[in-house]
Amino acid sequence: CIGITGETEYADLFKEEIDLKLHNMVISKEDFQREIKVRISLLIRELDDINDISSNIIRSMIVRGKYIDDKELLDQLNYEEFLKVMEKLKFDNKAFNLLLPKQKKN
Repeated sequence: CIGITGETEYADLFKEEIDLKLHNMVISKEDFQREIKVRISLLIRELDDINDISSNIIRSMIVRGKYIDDKELLDQLNYEEFLKVMEKLKFDNKAFNLLLPKQKKN
């Protein structure tokens, strides 16, 4: 599930640009590796806060039914498998919500 938000006066153009980007998305090996490094650095930063650590453990127990170290998961990712998954993604099933400001009463 992907959520994208924006504030614009050109909602139709915004929607078209998002569709175009999703259908023509290219992620380089360097970008993929950079994102993994960012995720690992965020995990390391969380080690400073006992509440973050306990939240991660509880979230893992709820979502996965057991504790799995996120660092181990990140270490197992590889670019070739990622590309295979990306090929299978379809962005045709989507919802578009437009929120308009409340009109002032006279």
